[in-house]
Amino acid sequence: MILRPSPVHNFNQETACIFSGPSVNKRLGDHIRNQQCLLVSCGDKGGLLHREKFNNSEPCISSEGQCFTPSQFETFGGKETNKKWKTSIFYRELPLQTLIEGGLLSSPSFKQKKIQDEESSPVGRDSLGQPKCKRALFTSSGSTRHVAISESSAKAEEDNTGPVHPSVFQTPTLPVSCGSVNGVLYKCRFASGSRSKSIRTEERWFTPEEFVKQELTLIDGHWKKDIQCHGKTLNYLLKKQILVEHCQWCSCNHCSTMEQDLLHETNDDECFICNMGGHLLCCDECPRAFHHQCHVPAVQDDSLGEKWMCTFCVLKTNQRCWQPRQMTEKEALDSSISQYILSS
Repeated sequence: MILRPSPVHNFNQETACIFSGPSVNKRLGDHIRNQQCLLVSCGDKGGLLHREKFNNSEPCISSEGQCFTPSQFETFGGKETNKKWKTSIFYRELPLQTLIEGGLLSSPSFKQKKIQDEESSPVGRDSLGQPKCKRALFTSSGSTRHVAISESSAKAEEDNTGPVHPSVFQTPTLPVSCGSVNGVLYKCRFASGSRSKSIRTEERWFTPEEFVKQELTLIDGHWKKDIQCHGKTLNYLLKKQILVEHCQWCSCNHCSTMEQDLLHETNDDECFICNMGGHLLCCDECPRAFHHQCHVPAVQDDSLGEKWMCTFCVLKTNQRCWQPRQMTEKEALDSSISQYILSS
């Protein structure tokens, strides 16, 4: 959806008179009260004002993949010298001050809140120093009706499948399935259907779209409706904000297309043994990662070849060899597999 800025006008007596007419007041007032989002503009920038967030004094104006408070949007639109967002931001031909005075918008207090710096924030900031929008703000079609249909389908799903206690969705990982294929979805990795490998199986990490394709009996599958968690679809989890889909402009590490970032997604973010992060050694055959000293046997950098297999993969690969003749685990660990050699 491309937002086109509304015509920009200066706040003056003529504008106030437009709103004060009784017929316009009722007609426009009824229209505004029925809208959850209002198309607004400031300077040469257009945005979408979310009424509920506005009333809660939260960043409420989305524009160009970012989320702003009214004062931040005033700066973004190049009107920071006005220092009065209520007269700098317009809905149609009316400044927000007129809507507030007419009782169509509340008058919340937008106090400056402390924002985590880029190092501690997984989303980061843009060139203006504003937090980058992590949530998808607009539908692909851009229509309000499309959103209403999706919310209605989520409500219908809740009615059809029965209630689920919210606590089952509050864990950092969620069990998911698509047909006969099972996996674990990591919330911290989830970005969208096609970006970020957020679902782990025993064999590898998948994006939601890739995970759906693992169910070979499924024709024209879609990750939002065919991947389920505790009997609910991922579409339901998105509508309930249990999962948050990143916007298409997001440039965080999970949404990055850089080769190094994509390579990091193929293995776990924590050591398989101690569940801690740090400098990890990644197996080339499975999703596991290890600290050098946590792996058994411990691994030295100078003993690593171009590719490396962990103990679990060595045992699995050698299983067909040593089971018939009862090879010991030590023999299996010491054995060589093609170019993969487990150091001891």
